[in-house]
Amino acid sequence: MNNNAKPCILAVDDENVNLKILAKHLQGDDYDVETAINGELALDMLFKSPEKYSTVLLDRMMPVMDGLEVLKRMKEDPTLKEVPVIFQTSLNDDDDVTEGLAAGAYYYLTKPIRKKILAAVVKSAVFEFTQHKKLRSQSERTIDAIHFLRKGHFEVKTMDQGEKLSALLSSFTENPSKIVIGLWELIANGIEHGNLGITYAEKSQLNEDNTWHAEIQKRLAMPENSEKTLKVE
Repeated sequence: MNNNAKPCILAVDDENVNLKILAKHLQGDDYDVETAINGELALDMLFKSPEKYSTVLLDRMMPVMDGLEVLKRMKEDPTLKEVPVIFQTSLNDDDDVTEGLAAGAYYYLTKPIRKKILAAVVKSAVFEFTQHKKLRSQSERTIDAIHFLRKGHFEVKTMDQGEKLSALLSSFTENPSKIVIGLWELIANGIEHGNLGITYAEKSQLNEDNTWHAEIQKRLAMPENSEKTLKVE
């Protein structure tokens, strides 16, 4: 997906009416939506274009191949395992939900799907996937010479600086693409929750309102935050 393309969502359901509802809820300025009528077709689309999709909306119960099997197959692929999978299901038994989450599902939506909740969950999944993909790319581009460094003291103030520092520090490890995500989450939490005082509840609402970035910039500009930095050694 290039930087100007809209995130592409793959919706999978054996009922055409459900696919039409999902596409209607999501299509527009925010996403491109593609559909598959069963699990086998969905896997074929995913394996043919593993870099294309930012999130998969997956029906839990389907003939031919159920959603859980699709999820397990995705988790076995080095590229597809990072794509968030949101189960949509009429099953709400605790054992079914636990089984799906244990297999790596990002979230569970219970049918009938409510548009507002669907929009919020998909938006969160796409944001996290895009952020992690960006961080892994930055980490992989870091120059080899950085391994000559033996000790460092770093101070960052903004989220952009935190992203770059996460990519830099992860390059010292044996598995940068995995470590970079954990480092970024620690640094981001330190900036937004520690320095800027944004609570987890506030962040969820800001993400839903699409004002998270603006609020970060606003709080960074406040006099009481002007000298605050996050230190890493």
